[in-house]
Amino acid sequence: MIETMVTALTSKLKIGYMVTSTLAIILALHLLLSDSNLPYFVALLFLGLGVLVVVAVWYAIVRPLSRDMD
Repeated sequence: MIETMVTALTSKLKIGYMVTSTLAIILALHLLLSDSNLPYFVALLFLGLGVLVVVAVWYAIVRPLSRDMD
């Protein structure tokens, strides 16, 4: 029972991280490419956040899972 809950929570976290990073990258690119009133550093902040989340997900979730499969 607990193992199933941990697996479900882990998969929900993975999906949440992927969605958050994708939205941050899309928003940053939209702010950079459109005529927005926000300064560039805000768009670059969103872009950096997206990249940071992708790297964190890779090292925390994807890489250990791929090691377990080897």
